[in-house]
Amino acid sequence: MKGFSVCRMHGARGGAPKGAGNGRYSHGLRSEFYTTLFEENRRLNKQVREAINDLL
Repeated sequence: MKGFSVCRMHGARGGAPKGAGNGRYSHGLRSEFYTTLFEENRRLNKQVREAINDLL
């Protein structure tokens, strides 16, 4: 194919679409937003546990 520098099947976007546009998307529980939310929650829980242990 002359004149094309990217794959005609996959394009130049670098992978599958994120979120509901992806065919494997089912519920969003493990989406990027919730993953960061869970990490933040885990970090805060650790801080609370450490603070409680310091008081005891």
